[in-house]
Amino acid sequence: MRFIFLAFAVVLASCSGGNSQPAAPSFYQPPKGQWADSGTSTGSEIVGAISNPFQIAARPSSNNMLYAQPPAPLAIGKTITLDYSINGNATLGVADPKDIPPATIDFFIWERGDNLSGVGQYEFYRWFARSGTCKRNLVIGDHNIVSCKIDLTWISVFGKPASSNPQAFQQALSNAFAVGFGLGGQYFAAHGVWTASGSATFKINSFTVQ
Repeated sequence: MRFIFLAFAVVLASCSGGNSQPAAPSFYQPPKGQWADSGTSTGSEIVGAISNPFQIAARPSSNNMLYAQPPAPLAIGKTITLDYSINGNATLGVADPKDIPPATIDFFIWERGDNLSGVGQYEFYRWFARSGTCKRNLVIGDHNIVSCKIDLTWISVFGKPASSNPQAFQQALSNAFAVGFGLGGQYFAAHGVWTASGSATFKINSFTVQ
């Protein structure tokens, strides 16, 4: 199976409204060198181990955040590089109806202890690289390279640049639970990509932090 499914009751509860900040759930952390996917399946949030290569989810399921333990310490000035291949005949679509195609890929850093609410301090537990060469359209074919420098242009969950809160960004780098790449559209980061038709396989050829 593509996923090992885990319950996300705490995460779903965080979407119910109010000003409370739910406790951080215990997210699955893959062993060193392996990958996991925080995605959706028939409207529910799922997270679990994923093979490499993996079949891109077919609508209405989606792949959202693919993550692994940092392969090296994270720091400002270092560069994250992904070499990936997509093979198949799929038409790639964006899962969020408010998003804009075509599908994109970009990097994110995920701090330990996040509760996914984005409320208060938790706005600064996930940081995304959404500018310049850091965000690219997904391309079907072999050995597509995406590379991005870790710097203060990265943005928080609600789009605040790291330059406006460098201490929170540095804390995320120092206390990273995971690093990886998000799949989404032109507007939202990591809101999900699916195959609208056909099928495709995604292979992570290499992922480095140097």
